[in-house]
Amino acid sequence: MGIWDGLKRAFAGDEGAAEKAVTSTAPSAAAFAMKIVDVFLIAGRGTIVTGKISAGSVRAGATLVLRRASGESRRCRVSGIEKSRQPLDAASAGENVGLLLDGLNKSDVASGDDLAGE
Repeated sequence: MGIWDGLKRAFAGDEGAAEKAVTSTAPSAAAFAMKIVDVFLIAGRGTIVTGKISAGSVRAGATLVLRRASGESRRCRVSGIEKSRQPLDAASAGENVGLLLDGLNKSDVASGDDLAGE
């Protein structure tokens, strides 16, 4: 059901149709995408990657897939998000952020690699 169909049905008396239309077209976590620009290892924190989110959104605790330029891929978990040195619970497309990733060493990731939603 598209958003316009849902709105038409809502005005025709189908309660909940507009909400279903909006939630069914909302981007899923799988739509998340970010190209990694830089990688840091901060003692006591772990591996942090920086970049601009090109699509979707991400929340702390989300599981992502790292896709290497070599074709390898592996899963990692976002344990923290920062923007301009301020911690965030979530970030979305267009934001330049740093993601603290569990399950990766600095040598496991490089500039040019991609992060994507599962």
